[in-house]
Formats: sequence, C-alpha cells, structure tokens
Amino acid sequence: MGYKKLFLRDGLLLIEKYYGVVDFDDIINADEEIYTDDFPSDETFLVLADLSEARFPNITYEQIVDLFKVIDQFAATTNGMKHAFYTGNMEMEDFNKAHKYIEVASSKALSMVPFSHLDLAYDWLGLSKDEKNAIDQFLSKK
Repeated sequence: MGYKKLFLRDGLLLIEKYYGVVDFDDIINADEEIYTDDFPSDETFLVLADLSEARFPNITYEQIVDLFKVIDQFAATTNGMKHAFYTGNMEMEDFNKAHKYIEVASSKALSMVPFSHLDLAYDWLGLSKDEKNAIDQFLSKK
C-alpha cells in the first residue's frame, strides 16, 4: 500500500493519496494519525482522498462500518467535516465499497461525496486556484 498526505490551510485541508492494495489496518492507522483531540472544532475540516489508484480487495463490507471507529472517537474534529473522494475510473467492486462507506457516513450525518472527476471535487470543497495547483502537483508525484 502506498499512502501520502498533505495539509494546507494551516491543517484545515487534508489531501490524501492511496495507491496499490489498501487494507483495513492501513486506513485505521492513517485515520489515527490525522484525527486528534486538539483539532480546532470551530473550523470546518476539509478532506480530499484520491482513491483512483487504490484497490480494496481485502476489506469486507462488514469492516466498512468499523472504519468509522476512529472518526467516531474524534467527533469534535470530524463534526461538520466535508470529505470528497476522488474515485477516477476505479474497479466496480472497489467503487461499490467506497459507495458503502459513504452510505454509512450519511447515516452518521457526515458529508462525504464520491467524485469521478477531480475538478468537481475541488469545486465542491471550495478550493482556490492556488490550492488546486498545489494539489495537482502533490498528486502527480509518487
């Protein structure tokens, strides 16, 4: 599994890039690293996760619900969060798992939306031209 992250807007905008085969523990470990108790809860936390080169063959539909344990633990950080998933042209099985993840998020009143076009994700998050350029540069490097 490959994973990298970039924080912008003084930590209020997180860009994540997953690639290769991603397992349950990979996501949990990344989430535990990101969400903290000392996050400024009066600000909206924005996340863009690029999943376009990721595969999730070992994550079951039952485990998808368990992926929210960290998010639930740090509700002060994640309350009001806007999370965009860039899926690109991912495999149907992986897209279905991403959709299930978003379905669970909706039941928790979290705002998570999949996008097959990166520009639409940028617009939904309200990113500036400079932020878009920085993100494009970050995502293009392995």
